[in-house]
Amino acid sequence: SPTLLIIEDIDTAGALDRRASDHPLLGEFLQSMDGIVPNHGVITLATTNHSNKIDPAIADRPGRFDRIIEVGLPGKDQRFHIFHHLLKKLDLSRNVTLEVKEKLAKMTEGLTGAWIRAVVQDSLILALSKEKNKIGKEHLFDALKDVMERRGMAYRVAPYAPPQAKAKADVYVQ
Repeated sequence: SPTLLIIEDIDTAGALDRRASDHPLLGEFLQSMDGIVPNHGVITLATTNHSNKIDPAIADRPGRFDRIIEVGLPGKDQRFHIFHHLLKKLDLSRNVTLEVKEKLAKMTEGLTGAWIRAVVQDSLILALSKEKNKIGKEHLFDALKDVMERRGMAYRVAPYAPPQAKAKADVYVQ
């Protein structure tokens, strides 16, 4: 004590849902959250990408998780800053201008920061594979196309994907 317990992707913990045919972990988890054994100074933080998959017994009772904080997808300005921050650490060609970063931010609607990082990392790999010392805008846009193809498949089947993101996936996936 003090302790921060982080349960990442609690929705994938398995059997934490009454709808599952067998939920051996649910009872144990609820018991530990209810404080049968005192856990003073312990803060529990859980993350999920699918809050609708969490059993109501976990989320809807005071004392288990007292606050629910939704962190949405980054907006265009946030995506620009993510690109800018990630790219400033790398050697860039002169053709990677602020306008290029603006265009990348505009074209990545619906992507998380992790997917944007994948674009930057993939652009570095592309540049290195072509024996270039610097990342050029062509590497960034090629990497974006590759990431959108990977992500586009998920957009086509994801019911929670925003309509504009589904339309963008169709543009990039041909």
